[in-house]
Amino acid sequence: MRDLVRPYQLEGSILDASIWGGIAPDERSEILFKSRFFDGSASGTSQYPDVYWTEAASNTKENIIAALSLTAGAALRLR
Repeated sequence: MRDLVRPYQLEGSILDASIWGGIAPDERSEILFKSRFFDGSASGTSQYPDVYWTEAASNTKENIIAALSLTAGAALRLR
């Protein structure tokens, strides 16, 4: 069996969590809410040679992202 060539030394993580719920104050209406958090990171080193002038000066890269969203809504039954 042939060894796999891995051009990158890469490590990363992802977290995606949400919570949601709602209440019904009476029979005709509802109030809804949702909260979501997303987080991720990655770091690594490329083993490819730098050939083009547009490439970064270092082969080591690091990326981080985080986002939080809050959503609210309401529903009203007319009948």
